[in-house]
Amino acid sequence: MNFKEIKSQLPHGCISEIARRTDLSISTISLFFKGKLNVKDSVKIIKAAADIIKESKEREREAMEYLKGAIEL
Repeated sequence: MNFKEIKSQLPHGCISEIARRTDLSISTISLFFKGKLNVKDSVKIIKAAADIIKESKEREREAMEYLKGAIEL
């Protein structure tokens, strides 16, 4: 999986959240995901992205379960 594919899995607006979590600039994160920058902190960026994807999918799963429970009422 390349960085553009990883970025496509991220929720909208998460570049700034990755920047906040990694203490890197938004432009650095953006360039990294465009494949235009190979930074020494790539592991940190990838880990933050993975954490955000995991958290997003968990929130989505919880929301779907909540909706399913509401429909069954």
